[in-house]
Amino acid sequence: MQLCKSQPAAVSVKISRSTGELEVVKHITAPSRSQGSDCTFPSSMPTAGVISNSIRDGRRTIPRTHFGADFCFSPTSLQPRSCWIAGSACYLLLLASATPASFAIMDAAEAEKARRKAEKKAAKAAKHAAAETEEATAGAAEATAAVVGVKRSRPTEEVVDDEPAAEVVESEEERAKRKAEKKARKEAKRARKAAEADGDGAAGSDAPAAGAGALPTKASGAGATWPCYRPAPEVEAMSSKAVAAFHTEKNIAVEDPLVAAAESAALAWKPVTEFAHARHSVGADVMACTSTFKTPSPIQAQAWPILLSGRDMIGIAATGSGKTLAFMLPALVHIQAKRAAGRVGAAGAAAAAGAGRGKRVCYPTVLVLAPTRELAMQTAKVSTEAGAAVGVRTVCIFGGMPKHTQREELLAEGGAHVVVATPGRLLDHMQDGVLDLSAVSVLVLDEADRMLDMGFEKDIRQVVAVVPPASTSRRGVASLDGSVRQTLMFSATWPPAIQAIAAEFLAYPVKVVVGSVELAASASITQIVEVLEPAAKDATLLRLLGKYHASRKNRVLVFCLYKKEADRVERFLSGRGWSCGAIHGDMSQEARIRAFNAFKEARVPLLIATDVAARGLDIPAVEYVINYTFPLTIEDYVHRIGRTGRGGATGTAHTLFTSLDKAHAGELANVLKEAGVAIPDALTKFGLHVKRKEHALYGAHFKGGADGSAPPAPTRMTFD
Repeated sequence: MQLCKSQPAAVSVKISRSTGELEVVKHITAPSRSQGSDCTFPSSMPTAGVISNSIRDGRRTIPRTHFGADFCFSPTSLQPRSCWIAGSACYLLLLASATPASFAIMDAAEAEKARRKAEKKAAKAAKHAAAETEEATAGAAEATAAVVGVKRSRPTEEVVDDEPAAEVVESEEERAKRKAEKKARKEAKRARKAAEADGDGAAGSDAPAAGAGALPTKASGAGATWPCYRPAPEVEAMSSKAVAAFHTEKNIAVEDPLVAAAESAALAWKPVTEFAHARHSVGADVMACTSTFKTPSPIQAQAWPILLSGRDMIGIAATGSGKTLAFMLPALVHIQAKRAAGRVGAAGAAAAAGAGRGKRVCYPTVLVLAPTRELAMQTAKVSTEAGAAVGVRTVCIFGGMPKHTQREELLAEGGAHVVVATPGRLLDHMQDGVLDLSAVSVLVLDEADRMLDMGFEKDIRQVVAVVPPASTSRRGVASLDGSVRQTLMFSATWPPAIQAIAAEFLAYPVKVVVGSVELAASASITQIVEVLEPAAKDATLLRLLGKYHASRKNRVLVFCLYKKEADRVERFLSGRGWSCGAIHGDMSQEARIRAFNAFKEARVPLLIATDVAARGLDIPAVEYVINYTFPLTIEDYVHRIGRTGRGGATGTAHTLFTSLDKAHAGELANVLKEAGVAIPDALTKFGLHVKRKEHALYGAHFKGGADGSAPPAPTRMTFD
């Protein structure tokens, strides 16, 4: 390429692709200043280049140290110019003389750099020497202090070292104090390592007792411990007969893998039957969320001692049994302990997890996974109300809402302490870098059976893979340093699939069953089954609303099977003068929230819904549930009618059963029989046989025939 009208390029320098060095490959006498004045560069030549830091004679190799500024040589100076990059090599065109004088300025720069480096090294050596001199001086001063007493008997002019000697003695005392402190720190560190090697980590159940409402935490970073449960004197004084009577009355069973016998497990975890008994381990500010209740529910009474001790737990209880507060109250205490240890918040959680990112990231302490939006919102509501008194922020994230709005909520005020999420949207925020779960120390899988039924197992595994591992200690105590987690699993049923997940994700969990591990309806619900023709359902629905919703002020929930069916029933009732709303999957999240709030506030007390509302609607004042169409599974039936009779109240569930639902007749009959409800004669006409094929998720819930008899023994054939 011709750069000048008078002469070709003076010097061509090539950048090696492998070593990144420049090499002068061609020397041509440079044009004079007058000749160089008419030199031009192509307009398409890019701007790039290399600043060299060393050039040697001979082949003149120039190591590459910088891109972004280019240059050319002249006999007297080095000026930025242009660089030509083409193909696999970079050719730097230099309009200059190729004599050693051309590199004088660069040699001077190298010399200057070497001089500064030598000065820096000399300063460092001088500093080191000064430190050694100071130490030697201190030693000499000590020797001087040792003979001060002899000098005191000499003339005054010779005892001039009295004042300095006192200062030397004082510095020696400080040095001895520092050595003692250093030794104490080493001993404490050695003791912590020994405790961790023993399998208990930094926590244990032998912490000294504190007064009521006090948190047994150490406010010192890595040495802080997760507060251990301390039973109240009333709980400690409960006899085995009293515990057995409470368990029998509430139908509670407790299993602990670390305790051999079931009776011993029940005594090891005595229930908290009064809220006042829990205040010996929980502060009054946390207990403020229970002020509207009289006594703990069965699952709360049994779960709090276990969870406050840091153990993993499996809770099997029917819907509406108070499971949310059962795990949320201990979670608030755990957050308080981490806050005292300086492990809560974006900065503290990042330090605990070993993160050091500069971007804004939310590091939650407690993560709750829920299968549906409605359940997630309900859990977040309970957590927000309970955490308000202790300054705990809860953020709920789920699909159907703008991600940028949820992102701002997660990052506001230094991040969220509790995140309640559906698995899909949680993974979205994790992939966007908004959420970091490396500091999660309490993981809750709520309605785990429903999550598996909806196909969330893969998502759950992705989440569990990024949170800290489960504790390997037999005590299962979750530490505050972010190294292990406490895992809680709550479910309405106990199928094999849930058992396999629990065995994989939980460590030595205590299992608490309230009621039965088989699916059963609440005893506080009056079940009515009406068999009719499909064409008579609309007229029957109007008749039932006239009976159950005559005041048009009480809350009534009508369940449909399909989304289009829910829309049709809503239009049908609205056309007949009934004020009603609807919730189903085809509605936007904003519309679903509006309909739910209107129903909850009794502004629109009649709600038409599909099974998306079968779980998560915790509204104690729902008096009646009407099953306009029977669900696809008996599990959904139990969850539907569980929307009434909650919080100790009673309710009524009226089901319309047609010939199209006859495949579920046997299962429905078993549920009615277990609840002590008479089976209608019209239902028995469909046959009460239950198909023995095991459900892909829930397994065979109802063994034997309709009368509860054992299945017949297999017939064995023998051949002579």
